[in-house]
Amino acid sequence: MKSEVLLALVALLGLLGGCASSGGFPSDPKDQALWYVERAADRAEKGDFERVSYMLTEAVSRPGGLEATRDLLVKSPSINTKLTDYLLEMIKNTKYKEEFNNLARYVSILGKSGITKDSEQLGKAIDAGVVRFNWLLSDDVSNLHALKSPDAQKLIFERTLIAMTDGQKQKGLAKSLAEYLSKPERTSVDLNYAEQKLWKINLRRSEIQEFQRIFPDLVSTKLAELTIYIQVNVMPSDRLMEEDLKEKLRQTSNNYMVLKNGEQGNVGTIKVVIEKLRSDERQLPAQSQTVTYAQYDVDLMKAALLMPRNASYMYEWKSGGVELEYGYVIRVNQNDKILLDELVRGTLTEKFVSCDNPRIVNVFGGTTRADFVANSDMSSKCSGATSSSPSIQDLKGRALTLLIDKIVSVEPLSARRE
Repeated sequence: MKSEVLLALVALLGLLGGCASSGGFPSDPKDQALWYVERAADRAEKGDFERVSYMLTEAVSRPGGLEATRDLLVKSPSINTKLTDYLLEMIKNTKYKEEFNNLARYVSILGKSGITKDSEQLGKAIDAGVVRFNWLLSDDVSNLHALKSPDAQKLIFERTLIAMTDGQKQKGLAKSLAEYLSKPERTSVDLNYAEQKLWKINLRRSEIQEFQRIFPDLVSTKLAELTIYIQVNVMPSDRLMEEDLKEKLRQTSNNYMVLKNGEQGNVGTIKVVIEKLRSDERQLPAQSQTVTYAQYDVDLMKAALLMPRNASYMYEWKSGGVELEYGYVIRVNQNDKILLDELVRGTLTEKFVSCDNPRIVNVFGGTTRADFVANSDMSSKCSGATSSSPSIQDLKGRALTLLIDKIVSVEPLSARRE
């Protein structure tokens, strides 16, 4: 037993010593430049020129980095040749726009700094390579000079409008298009062309609102088309449940205009009636136990380092829970047409476990707090332990979510959910 404890202590001290000796990223920009150059040299020896290009780009952008990088290349001239070969190969073969833009950044910064050989050749390769990608207005093209010409920008603009029709269009596309159209150099031809296209495209509410300042009439009409009015009633009358349902519906989609009591909708208003048949609440039997482990039951290293000889580890284990048995009839109709008439029922259960007051009790009765898990048995018993027990309100909230999911699954609502 003693020899095992000594071996554990030696292993722990070795681990701690290893952690203490490792260095971090320097705070001084000059030291950061040297840090990047040193690691660039290390990665070059391993043939990892993807990291070399990144490290040297970061180095030359910091004080003293240009001089340190040049010193490195004087000592190891082969790095420059291999770096150029790597960049040319990647420019030719990369399949990703973001990676291509990063390569252009490396070429631009390292070329302007005089670090890379054949910078003109690299620049021409970048300019020739841009045509392989379908660039959009939402793409970062800040390092791609070939795409800043009026002709290239017009092509990207037209391609972006086409991409707007894609149901899986990338995030930020509408915002980028609106920013492009807001620039003073845009012509009436550009604006008319974009407006005609946007009238035919199905857009999300958040996307439509991006064009408020440019096409206010279009935005007003499309927002009205997206908006759907919903009237909610609970039987027998339950004002709290009714208000909770309304709030959850509002949170589900910005396109849902949930009517307050007395408010009038329009001819297409969705009418929802919830008939409450059952809502039985129960508390599950509570259990409690003081769990005790002898020192030899505690994990070896923890027992050796954190517990006095022959001490015990103790904690209070408690369990319990709540249960909700529910039953509702959901009726949804629009213009006297029944869209949904369904019985929803089931039982929801939420159990809890708590492990409180972990402590070490020595043989003389003294007690100290234990800030560690004793062993795998305790890990198992305390898995999912919480500081508070669940409430019946949590289960009611889950039941309401089930009702909401059923309601918004009907076609007029599901089509406008976002």
